[in-house]
Amino acid sequence: MSENGRHSPLILVVDDDSTQRALLRRALENDGFQVEEVADGAHVVHVVRRVMPDILLLDVVLPHVDGFTICAKIREDEWSKNIPVVMLTGLEDTASIQRAYQAGATDFITKPVNWQILNQRLQYIQRASENTWKLLRSEARLAHAQRISNLGSWEIDLGGTVTHMSDETREVFRLTEEEVTLETLSRSIHPEDLQLISDARSRALTAGDPYEIHYRLLWSDDSVSFIHEQAEVKLNRDGKPAGIVGTIQDVSERRRLEQKLEHLAYNDLLTGLPNRRSFKAALEHALKPAHSPGGGAVLYLDLDRFKRVNDSFGHSSGDELLRLVASRLTKCVRHNPTDDRGTSRSEDMVARIGGDEFIILLSNIQNTEEASGVAERVLKNVSFPFNINGAELFVSCSMGLILFSDESDAESLLVKADNALYHAKDMGRNNYQFYTEDLNERDQDRYEIENDLRHAMPRGELELFYQPLVSLVNEQITGVEALIRWNHPQRGLVLPGRFIPVAEENGLILPMGEWTLQEACAQAASWIEAQIGPLRLSVNLSARQFLDSNLVIKVANAVMGAGLDPSYLELELTESVLMEDTGASQTQLANLKDLGVRIAIDDFGTGYSSLSYLQRFPLDRIKIDRSFVRDLIQNSTEASIVTAIIAMAHELRLEVVAEGVETEEQYEYLRAEGCDVVQGYRIAQPMPPDRLEAMWRGRNENVPAEPGPADQFERSA
Repeated sequence: MSENGRHSPLILVVDDDSTQRALLRRALENDGFQVEEVADGAHVVHVVRRVMPDILLLDVVLPHVDGFTICAKIREDEWSKNIPVVMLTGLEDTASIQRAYQAGATDFITKPVNWQILNQRLQYIQRASENTWKLLRSEARLAHAQRISNLGSWEIDLGGTVTHMSDETREVFRLTEEEVTLETLSRSIHPEDLQLISDARSRALTAGDPYEIHYRLLWSDDSVSFIHEQAEVKLNRDGKPAGIVGTIQDVSERRRLEQKLEHLAYNDLLTGLPNRRSFKAALEHALKPAHSPGGGAVLYLDLDRFKRVNDSFGHSSGDELLRLVASRLTKCVRHNPTDDRGTSRSEDMVARIGGDEFIILLSNIQNTEEASGVAERVLKNVSFPFNINGAELFVSCSMGLILFSDESDAESLLVKADNALYHAKDMGRNNYQFYTEDLNERDQDRYEIENDLRHAMPRGELELFYQPLVSLVNEQITGVEALIRWNHPQRGLVLPGRFIPVAEENGLILPMGEWTLQEACAQAASWIEAQIGPLRLSVNLSARQFLDSNLVIKVANAVMGAGLDPSYLELELTESVLMEDTGASQTQLANLKDLGVRIAIDDFGTGYSSLSYLQRFPLDRIKIDRSFVRDLIQNSTEASIVTAIIAMAHELRLEVVAEGVETEEQYEYLRAEGCDVVQGYRIAQPMPPDRLEAMWRGRNENVPAEPGPADQFERSA
């Protein structure tokens, strides 16, 4: 196949001698070439553009215009300048040969033609031409890739002279071609980063090692660009350093997005307070003897009957109330920068950990009286009316408190403070209670849940519901998420939020997860056999499941046992699970991908939300957490975050699923922003397999599915 897509190279013969053209045609066609002929030079350039030959065989002497002029025009034409031109000259005509090369000829053939030599020369020229085209295409692809990625190249010699700088590099430094010097380049670099660059280049020239650094460019308006630079030493022929060559890339947008997502990972979007992750890190820090020698306290707070505010005044008023409560709590903690003894309280923290729940870390608390003082102040300040949209709202709160010393465990402290909070609610709300060892009612309930759960699988009490996922491209159901339910004989339908944490803690999650995989794969295979779908099946993996050394075997057994193509199975993991041990996670994911299954990140945006880990792991799609989707229509900040996540994911060639889509406005917004798939109550609630099958058939036939018992389930599912 030639460069122009032909199976045989095409040679355009330009000669006014019909006998010579006939001889050339016969010889060339016998050697496997295609041939086109032109008798004079008047329209050769136009013919070349039309047929785009692989080689032009051009006689020097032609009517109207000579071959030298034609060759020069070919070389000036953007379309044909790289086509090899072989000129036919007389045997002793050395002057013509010299003129041919000056006009841009690739080679020459003397007359009379030696036919065997002609074939060899043309074959050689054709191979050289193909290599030239490959090189040109490679250079064009490289230049295109550099343009779209803002990747520029540069070269500096040992004397500090800039010997090369690409257009992309000049654009990054905002310089014209005439302005390019080492001094003008350095002028834009942030003063604090000049030494970093100098040291990196000095080490490279001394040790001969390549380097990779990040630095900033500072502009006259005080704006900053973030630059990623990679470089290595250029050697001369005797192996000694001749200078440095490198590339730079403006990564400002990526840096800003990462900073935004990093802030999101550690802070609550609504109130601006630290989130649970930040609080737990601060608590673990405070538990170290060097940081909190006097001990401290944890205060777990929940607004009483907050749901009534949302129901009566709307979610926007509820959100505003939470922001105002957050402000008052912060002022309560920072009421005095020092305590009565003048001891600093700089490590105190207020965090929002979800919904209407807040948690406070108090450092240097010696006894219950000091902790009670803060709790009383919180109760008093929260009891004052809140003015929201011209209306006065009154709320109260319940609190659980626990004192800690440096021997305490962070997780157990949170659990005990939570137990004390529920005890305060049981005591009538609008009060606070300290955790005591006999406060075990909730622990008893947890024990009963755990005990009953051990018998749930053998008794057949567990079942799977399925929530459909709909493509925003064609509005068809393209997949389902398998969700486990517990049909308890006394408690009724128990949702996973009640029993999954217990199963995680006692290890029951492993057999439960294996059962879920097998049951879901069998159901998916039966749907495919019944011509429902094919539907991609999503199954959540818990942290303990993902860390299970036998996970890959269990997944393989589930898909093979069901006769299901592994590509229809998608395993969902949270960010925190992957980041627990990135090395082990990469190995586990690689093994799962070798099976042919897909990998998705669930609840994206609530954890690390880091661009670097998305690039590091072999992922197929991310699922935007429902907390961002919920208020994206009313909250421009959340809308911008959702838009940024979609754009970032698509740049990394990841599919995007939005969870918790409940309204038509959310649905249309996500469609307009290019989200790929949605799930949520706007589509359907989780439902038994037969209900899902009926919905799929009804949706494909444009007939609404009949309402079923799944529609009656609580939205907390």
